[in-house]
Amino acid sequence: MGLLVDGNWHTDWYDTKSSNGEFIRQDSQFRRWVGSEGLPAGPLGQGSTIISGNPFGARLQNAEGDFISESPEQLVLDHTGWEIPINHLLYWIKGIPAPFGQPTITYNQHGTVDTMEQDGWALKYDRYGVALNQTLPQRIKISKNGLKVTLVIKQWLPLTSEESDGETP
Repeated sequence: MGLLVDGNWHTDWYDTKSSNGEFIRQDSQFRRWVGSEGLPAGPLGQGSTIISGNPFGARLQNAEGDFISESPEQLVLDHTGWEIPINHLLYWIKGIPAPFGQPTITYNQHGTVDTMEQDGWALKYDRYGVALNQTLPQRIKISKNGLKVTLVIKQWLPLTSEESDGETP
């Protein structure tokens, strides 16, 4: 595979040694044209949104700023327009059903969740990796009533004592 740079074809287009074998895609220059106020955005103008939290609140970070609220569902709704069951996501992101609502689950040949349906939401787990000494999802496609969200987990980290104590969402 190669890359076209300034009209010349290159086959040595990234250094796997400096990135520990991880492919790091460069931002497309065309993508910078899509979005509000000239900020970089994803496909079709949809930028990255980072949601983090603990039992005491949530934080949402996107191109518009950094926002904190006690209600993660309301925070996401207010700043993205998406009605997403964040409390369900706490389970779904680990590849397990939420304890409320009846799930329908299919498994792949490796014994990990392939698809899950719960409370009208359809989830497709299409990439797994090893993190924290276990197999965990890395990409999940979630959809319901025309809303489609792809969750990409770049890195799994254990909770710090500060996060588990609830100091900051």
